[in-house]
Amino acid sequence: MARLKKRRGKGKKKNVKWLYGFAVFLFLLALVCVYIYLFQDSDFSSGEGIEVAIIDQLSITCPNTTFWHTARSIFKEEGLRTFYVQGGFDTVDFYRRLPRRGFQFIILRAHSAVSLESGDLVLFTNEEWSNSKASTTYLADIMADRLAMVRVEEGSQEYFGILPNFVRVMSGNFGDTIIVMMGCDTLVNPSMAEAFIQKGAKLCIGWTGPVSTEHTDVSIIHLLKHLITEKETVWEAVSKTMEEVGEDPDWGGSLAWYPPEQGNLVLTEIVKSTLKNSRTNVFSVTASVPKEFSIIRRTHTYFKPNIAREQN
Repeated sequence: MARLKKRRGKGKKKNVKWLYGFAVFLFLLALVCVYIYLFQDSDFSSGEGIEVAIIDQLSITCPNTTFWHTARSIFKEEGLRTFYVQGGFDTVDFYRRLPRRGFQFIILRAHSAVSLESGDLVLFTNEEWSNSKASTTYLADIMADRLAMVRVEEGSQEYFGILPNFVRVMSGNFGDTIIVMMGCDTLVNPSMAEAFIQKGAKLCIGWTGPVSTEHTDVSIIHLLKHLITEKETVWEAVSKTMEEVGEDPDWGGSLAWYPPEQGNLVLTEIVKSTLKNSRTNVFSVTASVPKEFSIIRRTHTYFKPNIAREQN
C-alpha cells in the first residue's frame, strides 16, 4: 500500500506538471492569436501591402480600441491594409524614418500644441525627455529648432516633440500621402501641414482650434466614412462631418484641410493610384512605454530648453 500511495503521488505530480505545461501552452497560443488578430491586415513581415498607418500616441493615456477597429474596418472594405502603431513605439526615430515606410494614408492620433515663441505646431511623441539625449544624441535637432520639450501641463512628465523643421529633414519623401492630424490646433498655423506638403504629402487634414479626444475620435470616423466608403471629395466629406458632429462643443475647433485648393480631391483615387509605385519597407520598433500622464485640455505646453543650463 505504501508503494501504491507513493506511485499515486508521482502520478499527481505528473498530472500537475502536465496541467501546468498545458496552461502555459494555452497562454502562449492566446498571445499568438491576439498578435495575429491585431496585425492580420499588416503584412509587415514581407514588406508588402501596408497602405494605412494609425499612429496612436494617445493609446497609453486615452485608449480607444473602438476608434482604431472601426477605422481599420473602413479601410479594409476598400482593400487597404492598416498598421497600428501603439504609443510606446511613437518615438523620435520612428518619425525620422516615417516617409520611408511607404504609407499612403497616415492618421496621427496624437497631442499637439502651438509654440508661443514661433506659432509653429509641435507634435508630441511618447519618448520621455532626457537631458542626456537632448545634449548629445538630439543636440543638433534641438539647436536647429527641429525638436522641443513638450508636456501636457505644468509639472507633468516632459516628452520630445517634433517641429516643422524636423519634418523637412525626415529621411526619404512621402509619395502623395494623405495625413490626418487629430490633435489640437493642427491647422491654426499651417506650418506643420506645409512641412508635410514640402516633404511630398498630398494633403493634410486637421483642426482649426482645440479639440477634445472624444470629439476628434467621433469626428474622424465620420470623416473616414465619407472619404473612404462614400468616396466623396475632401470638401464634401469635411462639410458633412461638421454638419453631423459640429465644432468641438467645449473649445470650438473645426475640421479643415491644407492646401485649400485640394478640396476637390477624392482620396481613394489618390491612394489606389500610388499603390503600384508604393514602397513599404520592413521595419522593427522597440517599445519604450512612458509614464502615464493626465489629459488636461488646453494646457499643452511647449518650450525649447537652454541646453547649456540643462543638467542630467
